[in-house]
Amino acid sequence: MKNKLMIYRVFILCFTIGILFTSCSSDDDSENENPNNNLPNSVKLPENLLGTYRGLLNTPELENVFGATGIITETEPETYTIDFSNDVASLIDIKFSPVTPESIFVYQDIDREIVVTVSSQDEGDLLTVSIGDVSNPTISFAGSK
Repeated sequence: MKNKLMIYRVFILCFTIGILFTSCSSDDDSENENPNNNLPNSVKLPENLLGTYRGLLNTPELENVFGATGIITETEPETYTIDFSNDVASLIDIKFSPVTPESIFVYQDIDREIVVTVSSQDEGDLLTVSIGDVSNPTISFAGSK
């Protein structure tokens, strides 16, 4: 039960970070290096953040699937794919931007309403994904290693 509460808390934290980036990105005047990512400066993720995350998955067809997986793999330099269990479509060509060096990374596509956060914390490595309206996502995943 304690792990589930932790996942929910991290999930809420990551969505809050996503909302903050969404609200601030429209007033950025700088040139965006990556047209697929509404955040600049894509980076290589630390190796410890790659791999399999287990957690809670929700889709319109599947509610509260505990033990679902999300797997982050590097497909090209600084480009990643996230594969999900339960026949949920993969996210491809993901490029992460740093929020804090070496610990929190975000991918955000405002046009497709996708927010992905991966972080390394004292409690472990965490992955959250939201597709659709952040306050009521169509697909959501929150997991840890």
